[in-house]
Amino acid sequence: MNRLFSLLFFLFSASHLSAAEFLSNGVKIAYTVKGDGSPVLLIHGLLSSGAMNWTLPGITAALAKKHRVIVMDCRGHGQSDKPEKEADYGVKMVDDVIALLDHLDIRQVHLAGYSLGGMIAMKTAVLHPKRVQSLLLCGMGWLQEGGMQQAFWAGIAGRRGKGIAACMNGMAQLAVTQAEVRALRMPAAVIVGDEDIVDRLYVMPLAQIRPDWPVTRIAGAGHITCILKPAFRDAVVKFEKPLRSHSAHSLSWHSRCGFRYPCLMKLLSCLALAFATATLADDSAKLAALLAKDGVVTIPAGDYHLDGTKPIPLRSNTTVMAHGARFILPETLPDQARVVLFAGQNIAHFAWHGGEFIGQVFDPAKKDNTWEPNANTKGIEITTTVAGGTHDLLFRDVKSNGMAAAVIGVHGKYGTKSESEVEHYAERVAIESCTLVRSGKFMWDYGYLWQIVTFPEAYEPWEVDRAMKYFRTDLMRDVSFEGDRVLLDNTKRPIAISASDEPKDALTFLGADLPKNIVRGRQYFVVESEPDFIQIADKPGGAVIRFETAKKGQLAFNLLGTYLGAYAPTGSGPGKGAFDIVGARDVRVTGCQISAIGDTMHIQRCRNIVFANNHILGSRMGAFFLAEFCQNATITGNLVDGTNGSRVISVEKSCTDVTMTGNTFRGGGRGAWINQPVNFIMTGNVFINNTTKNDPDPRLGRIAFQTAKPGQFPELYFTLYEPGATYGPIIVTNNIFQLGDHCPEEAVTFAPNGHDLVFTGNTFSNKAATIVVDPTCIRSTIEGNLGAKTVKKPVDFNHGRR
Repeated sequence: MNRLFSLLFFLFSASHLSAAEFLSNGVKIAYTVKGDGSPVLLIHGLLSSGAMNWTLPGITAALAKKHRVIVMDCRGHGQSDKPEKEADYGVKMVDDVIALLDHLDIRQVHLAGYSLGGMIAMKTAVLHPKRVQSLLLCGMGWLQEGGMQQAFWAGIAGRRGKGIAACMNGMAQLAVTQAEVRALRMPAAVIVGDEDIVDRLYVMPLAQIRPDWPVTRIAGAGHITCILKPAFRDAVVKFEKPLRSHSAHSLSWHSRCGFRYPCLMKLLSCLALAFATATLADDSAKLAALLAKDGVVTIPAGDYHLDGTKPIPLRSNTTVMAHGARFILPETLPDQARVVLFAGQNIAHFAWHGGEFIGQVFDPAKKDNTWEPNANTKGIEITTTVAGGTHDLLFRDVKSNGMAAAVIGVHGKYGTKSESEVEHYAERVAIESCTLVRSGKFMWDYGYLWQIVTFPEAYEPWEVDRAMKYFRTDLMRDVSFEGDRVLLDNTKRPIAISASDEPKDALTFLGADLPKNIVRGRQYFVVESEPDFIQIADKPGGAVIRFETAKKGQLAFNLLGTYLGAYAPTGSGPGKGAFDIVGARDVRVTGCQISAIGDTMHIQRCRNIVFANNHILGSRMGAFFLAEFCQNATITGNLVDGTNGSRVISVEKSCTDVTMTGNTFRGGGRGAWINQPVNFIMTGNVFINNTTKNDPDPRLGRIAFQTAKPGQFPELYFTLYEPGATYGPIIVTNNIFQLGDHCPEEAVTFAPNGHDLVFTGNTFSNKAATIVVDPTCIRSTIEGNLGAKTVKKPVDFNHGRR
């Protein structure tokens, strides 16, 4: 705990230490110099400073006894200038290093960098090898050009605004190739904490191509805490010696990783996690000891605080009795935290009774949240690797509140060659009488962030600030309008001419001062693209729009990313729904109550499914969710409250032999979506106002980017996901549809190429309704539906999907 408070002291005091400064290509760079002797340049990590990383832990003073130690504040950090554009970072941070050496008239330097500083140091050594006498990488290894970590920084980290976010996005430019690393000839070494995930992601790959670079691992050190260790300071002090003579060594090695999220995340979030886990004892060892035997295991009633650093193993042939036990997760979780409390592989003859999982899932209705939206916390996770490995599982009377991923997850072994492939099914999985509320992966919902950013006047200032924090700001541009040109810097990630009318090729405009003939939030398409301007039209290849007035604003391009793809937080991980069952046979879910701030439930690639007598209490996204390639499902006697979530029903991608009877579906947002089904029956159900996303109230509804007006989702729609495919037979009879006030007149739609369609004896009330059938549908009987008329006209193959 004392070390934690020391870190907090560093955060709030380091920026006040005085420094010299110079201009590097117009950007002020702050630095300090201490001591005499051969020059040593220290580069700090992300969200840190030279003082915080090197001086306050005593490393600068230790080195200064024999060396001239230069400690710089990278641009965007400490007392240096903080430019806001991504173009101001990346390789320009290397240019600052060389400019500083030139400013101090230093020909060659011992170079050390921590974390981000290690990336900068490596790139400097590659681009300017004659300026680097020796190289020390601390808390860092190899950021590989073309590798997964480069893609992470290029596509994920910089989506949250300017300044530091731009720096994070620019980090991808610091990647180097294998050939460049192999070509380095200066002495080099690596220091990393033995509990730092950087070791696995960056250091181990480096060791494979440069086994001659010794690696020192600091015992008991994670990515943030490593700089506090005396052993780290001592290892750094040695770095000026001829490192070629050092043999690889390790102070301690543990296979356990201390963090379950990618490295270099927000420092304050990491400290918050450290504080939360430091103040609560972790009871994992106690529970692991109880579960280390077969037979009936009783977990005594009481509270068990679990940090989820390492899953507690489960065993076959075990019955767990956990009535009265509460499994409590940390109060605070940082960006992309990953937690699994209990886990097992190839588990058979297993039952879990009782127990409650308690967390703090992100809630957009709350101004303050202690978990990041992409935190991922699973309760019980069972996976399969061999045929017959997982079977006969029962979960009964389990409770949860606030879990940020599936409380119960059961997975067969499913292949990657196709979406439908399952290599080895889990067999006979039952979930009974469970109460899982506010549980499952958090989701923003389609267009939520885009709508707040585009129409900020309808929301509270804190909601707008938060939306900008998590929105795809990397897909935004500042623009001005002149004549028929939209003026912008189109050299970085240029916006190309729109090849189609698909969302990926569309853009929308934001701002309160747009030209009068530009509709804020409505899609437009690019018909000309140059480095300093684009021209737009209402449709791909259409007439160029000339602006009535010269104004300024912003645009958001690639609506697939900014509107549709942003339904889930960046880096949120798997685990949809309060329960997540994939690749299983003989699945039974009965008598449960569930709700979620995301998809409520998730059943995918499963066979022989019974979902009966359950109550879905509410959903932010899909309420009832039978996902891709399920077969032989009976859905009966359920009460489903969508509460303005996304679709009240999703039967997605080629589900076969599905019967839905005697259910009530009410309050959903985007109607009921049935996607390319085979042998589908829906009879004797009640549908009540499931088109609330069409409401013009921005707190309830969602603006459609196609029109900049409220959506027009039908109450029930049949679609295709493959153009030209077919679907059917379908029987929809004797259902009651009480349409909402904002349901469009076209309340039911049938996509092209349906066959053997029966839609009879249904009742529509509250407003006039039309059933629209594409003319390509064959052998159809659409008649006798009280309160509705039938028309034949073309329907888009994925109508209503968006």
